Amino acid sequence: MKQSREQRFYPWAYEDHGLRLRVLGASLDDRPVELVEPHANSVELGTNWAHATLELELRAPGRLVRRLVAKHERDSPPVAVLITLRCPRTHLRRRVALQAWPSTEGERFGIPLALVRDELAGLVELDAHLIRTAPAADPSAGARVASLAGTRLAGSRTLTLLLDQPEVRAGNYLDVHYRRFSDDPGAPNASALYRLELEGETPILYLNADHESLRPTLDSKGTRGPRARVRDLVFERIASSVWTQLVLRVSARLVDDGEPAYDWERAVLDQWLPRLYPERRAEERQSCLERDFQDLPMLLARLDAILQVEGKLAALAAKLTGEFS
Repeated sequence: MKQSREQRFYPWAYEDHGLRLRVLGASLDDRPVELVEPHANSVELGTNWAHATLELELRAPGRLVRRLVAKHERDSPPVAVLITLRCPRTHLRRRVALQAWPSTEGERFGIPLALVRDELAGLVELDAHLIRTAPAADPSAGARVASLAGTRLAGSRTLTLLLDQPEVRAGNYLDVHYRRFSDDPGAPNASALYRLELEGETPILYLNADHESLRPTLDSKGTRGPRARVRDLVFERIASSVWTQLVLRVSARLVDDGEPAYDWERAVLDQWLPRLYPERRAEERQSCLERDFQDLPMLLARLDAILQVEGKLAALAAKLTGEFS
């Protein structure tokens, strides 16, 4: 999927999702690996590898080609299958495969793809296209089909390869990992989007990898378009919850023990005491937090108001609305 996808209408026959691209197998540094949900629209490859080889399969039904070229061209259609690669974070764009349509009708193409890890970061987007390879001898013979060489006749849904964990967005002391909540006994609900674990020395934010269709959006790096707006709004919702849980955990620690136990707890206090109590002197702020923790609704209301303003919730919602107006 593109970070900002524009709806296009062609004056010739075109099939937007007429092709199907998927991963059948993979090897990382010459070692075969078992992929989680290899046939999905996004596939996790992980981080620790130098070279990868993927076995791609492209399905291009013969009936599709017959509909997209003129009748007199159907015995030997002047079309080819093109695979393109795009890595938004490294700005890499590349044509990775071009195969002519076979003389004997075939509907499946096996395509090997080699990847170099140093060229890539974040995620990789693969798209398949069916293109015309020669101009029509008689353009008027097929009034509703394309006649120019290089014209795109069909496309696929984007196949996304996921390489890295998402960026940490709530402070240097918060680790972020993907985990399938369906296999996580610690998850309160398998359909939840995230959960925060605060039991160790470093807080861990787990994002639910079962929501496979959301991951390309959460990992995207674009700054414009609907995907970027949705990503920013989702992360604002997550960040608000995370900060609330962190502040409440530190507040409980102060009430019980009188002082923070971990470095991250001290860092939370350093960030939030001046924001919660700007009118108070520095030496008074901690006791104010301990007091307000006893009146939890008041503390939550104060915290929520700050998070809405600093997180620019209204502005993010307005930008997303603007994408559809």
